Amino acid sequence: MYCGRACKNIAINKRHQVYSVQKERGFNVKLKLIELKGSKCSVCNYNKNYAALCFHHTKDKKFQIDMRKCSNTKWESLVEEVNKCILLCHNCHMELHHPTYSI
Repeated sequence: MYCGRACKNIAINKRHQVYSVQKERGFNVKLKLIELKGSKCSVCNYNKNYAALCFHHTKDKKFQIDMRKCSNTKWESLVEEVNKCILLCHNCHMELHHPTYSI
């Protein structure tokens, strides 16, 4: 199928390492992780836009769960990290981190 190892590596890199492909893969993995946590904010039940949901660590944070991590990390490691988190919308997340800024 390929003329040699170099051509095979180039083809594989174009299929898997291109930014747009990584971005799509990361988004799809994030959706699955969000579904694992119930698909809604654990404080206010917001569930209208997945981009507005984030993972808040409640114990020993090994790494931040972002799109790049989701596209380049093994599923088992991601699930292990997500199990240390609660799912929050960005508003509830900021209120949790900055309670003194309340109006």
